[in-house]
Amino acid sequence: MEYLDGIINSYDTDGTRQGLGGFKSAFQAHKQPVGNQAADPQDKVNKSKLSHNSTSSGGNQSSGTKFRDFHGFVAQQSKNIPNAKHKLKSSAANVVIIIQDVTASIGQWPVEIFKRLPLFYQSACNYLGTTDVEVLFIAHGDARSDNHAVQVARFGRGQELDRYLTEFYLDCRGGGQGTESHELVAYYILKSVDTSAAQNVYAFFITDEAACDVVSSQYVQEYFSENLDYSFVSTKVLFDFLKRKM
Repeated sequence: MEYLDGIINSYDTDGTRQGLGGFKSAFQAHKQPVGNQAADPQDKVNKSKLSHNSTSSGGNQSSGTKFRDFHGFVAQQSKNIPNAKHKLKSSAANVVIIIQDVTASIGQWPVEIFKRLPLFYQSACNYLGTTDVEVLFIAHGDARSDNHAVQVARFGRGQELDRYLTEFYLDCRGGGQGTESHELVAYYILKSVDTSAAQNVYAFFITDEAACDVVSSQYVQEYFSENLDYSFVSTKVLFDFLKRKM
């Protein structure tokens, strides 16, 4: 926390770079208030409202900004674990895709990251300077050992993303082979996600291990219900194509 505070407070917008105001606001919303004081009055969380308001409607910060208790929201939801058999198309000018490794080797980071992702949409809009933003969340494990190795939500905006986040299965084991299945995610994005309407597309792979070198036809059939396109069997080729699109 102290390290991130230092980064945030030492960053001065020089007129040519994007400022960190949106990130700072989101970051402060997740910090524990000390007594009745917060680092910035605009970011102060009203603790009494936070404890009494339901998450689906959102508690209010003193600035009137929505604040959502993700753990409380998760407790109210029933699991509907997403698969990867659907095609997706975005209509937004700006698309952000977050791919999170949820295998055991990455420890508690997915839980910590998922707790903060309900604030991501607002932060992305602030950073990009527009509300014409759609976000897609994807989680992956290891197809060789996990039952839910590729989980793909839907494109969404605002608070509807909270519901998508609660549906992911986060307890994949991984197989300890030193590689995991984000090559399958890359294949899915390239073959099944249409972002042609977007001016800007960003994809973030959050993981601690390498992808497999090639895409398995067995797992393409199992997880996507289609035959492998052998033009994209090489993981290197896959990511080369992705870099041209996003």
